[in-house]
Amino acid sequence: MHGECCFESEVLAAVVECRWPERVESELRVHASGCAICADVALLAVALREDREVLKSIAAPPESGRVWWMAQLRARREAEKAASRPITAAQVFGAAATAWFAGACFGASSDWFRSEFVRLASGAESAGIGVFLTSGVGLLLLLAAVSIIILVPAAVWLAVGKD
Repeated sequence: MHGECCFESEVLAAVVECRWPERVESELRVHASGCAICADVALLAVALREDREVLKSIAAPPESGRVWWMAQLRARREAEKAASRPITAAQVFGAAATAWFAGACFGASSDWFRSEFVRLASGAESAGIGVFLTSGVGLLLLLAAVSIIILVPAAVWLAVGKD
């Protein structure tokens, strides 16, 4: 059964204000030594206050400069992530367009490929690379291959060279 004491709040206030037991009135100390409720409050509050002081001395908040620096790094990472999203989307679109273009070129020239394989398999004479390059499809494939061979390394060089 828990009772109440009219001096309980005064004992607690003295402990919280770091006045217990040296800087309190002698009447309050005498009362707390005789009252079980006030003695328990004082004992528990002192233990909690001591634990709080120990934890305060152990805890070392970071310096403000370090907190600012870490916040700047985080903001930069988030900005880089946000900026890279459209670039990634453009790269995916470019890869898809390249694959589509390669498929379209192969589809447009598949009759020529099929006929060349049939000629090679039957031992007939090949039309040769000269005929292929002078045809529209061959010229288009050649231009696409040369542009990829030249433009891709140039784009990589420009992208990496700016860092």
